[in-house]
Amino acid sequence: MKKLAAVAAILLAALTGCSTAGQTSQPDPVGAYQVIVGWLVSVDPGLNADGVFAIDVSGTGLPEPDRLFQVLDADPRYDHWQMMSATREQLEAAGLIVDDGLWFPHGFMIEFSQPSITAQKVTVKGSKWASGTGAIFATLTVNWKDGAWIMGEVTDMAMA
Repeated sequence: MKKLAAVAAILLAALTGCSTAGQTSQPDPVGAYQVIVGWLVSVDPGLNADGVFAIDVSGTGLPEPDRLFQVLDADPRYDHWQMMSATREQLEAAGLIVDDGLWFPHGFMIEFSQPSITAQKVTVKGSKWASGTGAIFATLTVNWKDGAWIMGEVTDMAMA
């Protein structure tokens, strides 16, 4: 019976990415971006126009950036928006961003740039944008601590 339990533990460890010594695999940076997006959505909720919640995942530095969109699209906190993975240029081409690229009348957008991803920390410049006078920009850091991604330092924050 002990051998069967040991084999089951090894198989479970192999399937979940854990070592047999109980250590877990590296934390998934998609989770860090979930925390960042949650923070951006919560800051100045007046920018969170009804309609489209667009996110440009191309600047995340994630090896599979579309996974972030899939996770967010499945998150019930964002159910009341039409989730869209798109760049600003794609939104302009679709006629969703108007007035020479200065206004997103039926939604808001989150974008990222300059990502730095390590095993225990993700830092990125993030923005939430609805118009030329409705935007938030910040450098955001999320840290892996006690088995969870925790919002850390927010610097260089500006609101328009």
